[in-house]
Amino acid sequence: MEDIVDYSKKLKEESKKFKKILIIAIVVVTIFAFSFGFYVSYSIKDNEDSDYSSKLDTIYEILKDEWYYGKEDENIEKTLIDRAIYGMLDTDKDPHTRYLTSLGSLASSYEGLGISVSEYKEYFVIKEVSSKVNIDSGFKIGDILKSIDGVDLANKSSEDIKSLIENKNQVAVVVERDGSEVNLTGYVTTYTPVTVFKDFSYSNELAYIQITEFARDTSLFLDEYLKEAKEKGYNKLILDLRDNPGGYISSVVECADLFLEKDKSVITTKDKEDNSYTYKTSSNDKYQFSKIIILINNNSASGAEALSAALNEQLGDIVDLVGVTTYGKGSAQKMIYFTDGTYFNYTYALWFTPNNNSINKVGVTPEVAYTGTGIHLLSFSKTTLKKNDYGANVANLQNILKELGYYNGEVHSFYSEEVETAVKAFQHDQGISETGELDALTIRYILALYHDSQVLDYLNEVNWVINNYRN
Repeated sequence: MEDIVDYSKKLKEESKKFKKILIIAIVVVTIFAFSFGFYVSYSIKDNEDSDYSSKLDTIYEILKDEWYYGKEDENIEKTLIDRAIYGMLDTDKDPHTRYLTSLGSLASSYEGLGISVSEYKEYFVIKEVSSKVNIDSGFKIGDILKSIDGVDLANKSSEDIKSLIENKNQVAVVVERDGSEVNLTGYVTTYTPVTVFKDFSYSNELAYIQITEFARDTSLFLDEYLKEAKEKGYNKLILDLRDNPGGYISSVVECADLFLEKDKSVITTKDKEDNSYTYKTSSNDKYQFSKIIILINNNSASGAEALSAALNEQLGDIVDLVGVTTYGKGSAQKMIYFTDGTYFNYTYALWFTPNNNSINKVGVTPEVAYTGTGIHLLSFSKTTLKKNDYGANVANLQNILKELGYYNGEVHSFYSEEVETAVKAFQHDQGISETGELDALTIRYILALYHDSQVLDYLNEVNWVINNYRN
């Protein structure tokens, strides 16, 4: 009995000890848990407050070195960097800040045949011929490029053309001109893209000069042609800036300098801190005309808008703007070159006209309206589409089909059966496969119609101006 009592006492004592140990353990665990929780929350907050670039660096290193699927890409580093750059630039606010793999048409020189082409049905149409190319080549604007060294160019890409002339000095070229095939020799050489064209055959009273883009040497060609126009006795000028996307600000100012007196404002840029800089003319050597008619359309943008506005505001009644309201790109960009041959083009400011007007997302309004009769493809995308697709590209296709007379329905951004039927009807009339889809070939046929319509409309508008601005 005493043994039982003693054991009971010992059990109570052990129980008390256990409870003490348990309480101590709970307290220790609680303190540790609190400490760990505090550490975790502190780490997260510290990470939130840290430089975000370190987060980008960390994720980049993990994807580059540890990501399982990274082994499938031999250029994983380049791929990750490019994707990060494109992701940062994915914004609706500014479509003009871009990462570029080449300078495009603003490059100072090219290695090639000295021609600029665009897709035309199954083939390519020559849009420009460089004046620096050997005249024996015989290329003419409007020629259809059919083959190079015996290789048929049907449904080929511009990259295919590049590969056919690579590492060659000359190639045999077949073009279609006025329905007949013409054999030419194309000389592969370094040439300067043409940005200024003249035609003094339209009229004995009005000289015609077109600027397609503002490249480094545009003002040199413009100076040459303006001088020739004055020597031939022209006192009126048609300056064609239709479909001119812009270019270098310096080039725009140099061109304006040929018309304006010294120290005249051409364009003023203002950055996000409202710091401003005004580009002014530097010379009194200018060409005077009693009338300058500037042709503009909805694809005249940036530098074309700047020159139009500057001449219009500085020369007053001497200048008439004819056409339709311009694109409305009133922003200025700077470009950074990287050693791998890529470029970063970014918006650093908005620009303003001499009268301190911003045309950004507004455009330059003509004093004389001329809407023309051609197909207008302001936002035409080369994206392929099919039934049940949805979006802005579909709406644009519906508008194009309306203009072509194939679609009479509502523009609702949905690729309905009605749209499919309209596309089939267009394909039928063009003699191509009736898929009902906006495929690559159908796109090329739409672009061909646009080209033909534009050529006719360009000529019609010039003739309209000549008839209305004669003495």
